[in-house]
Amino acid sequence: MNGNPRAVGVAGPNLTKVASRLSVAAGWLNHRAEDGSVDVEQQYANFYKWIKEPNTVKPGNLMWKANGGGIGELDELLTDDEIRKISLYLQTLK
Repeated sequence: MNGNPRAVGVAGPNLTKVASRLSVAAGWLNHRAEDGSVDVEQQYANFYKWIKEPNTVKPGNLMWKANGGGIGELDELLTDDEIRKISLYLQTLK
């Protein structure tokens, strides 16, 4: 995340103001409401799916362990409740 000296990760997407975006996964998961705002229910569902199944959403992404890179399948590392909590947290990053 920009502006946070402790956030120096190299795997995964930039999370700066991620809750203000109308999509995630480089546009693969859209949560734009008809009025142009963010549909928060769809946004939560998209964050959850993006964390739980990153390679299903976008094959070869940086979160997935493509050719040994990335951090691996997060559903092997996190419980569903942890993914739920992370998804809710991401919705606060505006």
